[in-house]
Amino acid sequence: MKERIKGQGTMKKISTQYRMAIDFLLRDLSIYFFLTVSTFVLLTIFSTYLFGENPDLTMTLLSTVVDKFQGIMENGEISLLNLFINNLQASVLGVLVGLIPFLFLPMLGIFSNAAVMGLVFAQFTSSAPLWKVVVLGILPHGIFELTAVFLCYSMGISICWNLSKKIVGHRKRENLKDLLQNCLRTTVLIVVPLLIIAALVETYITGQLLITFM
Repeated sequence: MKERIKGQGTMKKISTQYRMAIDFLLRDLSIYFFLTVSTFVLLTIFSTYLFGENPDLTMTLLSTVVDKFQGIMENGEISLLNLFINNLQASVLGVLVGLIPFLFLPMLGIFSNAAVMGLVFAQFTSSAPLWKVVVLGILPHGIFELTAVFLCYSMGISICWNLSKKIVGHRKRENLKDLLQNCLRTTVLIVVPLLIIAALVETYITGQLLITFM
């Protein structure tokens, strides 16, 4: 009986933490998330056009991306663990660099991801319709992975913005201690599960979809 009550208490605490994380996303982070996604979409469109007009540059940069991608491969196949760790490191870094005031370094992550997406679109839409590339090659895992990444960049930008305001003495800002606690809670409870799902889908589903339908 005591174990049952203890288990119910634990579940209630976890449920409370999730509600706090979701409330943080909806109340405080939504504007940063919207700006992050909007910037990413616009930069992706621009980079797709840019690389489409410069095929030599596209091939050079794409080979660099492919070489970097080899780091998550084992025996010619995607390693689930390596993929998850790689995405987690990139996501957490997007939050941590927000601790450097004034520079808004998480924006660099948005730029680099948009550039990679533009490379993919410019390269593969020449041999397949754009909707196939998106629906089969990106959307299955990207809906989880990009959501997690965008959340981290949004948190990093929020931290940088509020830290910068504190340094210059701006009174209207978030409490930094509360903000950091909310970012940590969101990373553990929302970002990490999303990245786990994304890694599973990319490892076991996305490739099969491309092989079958492309």
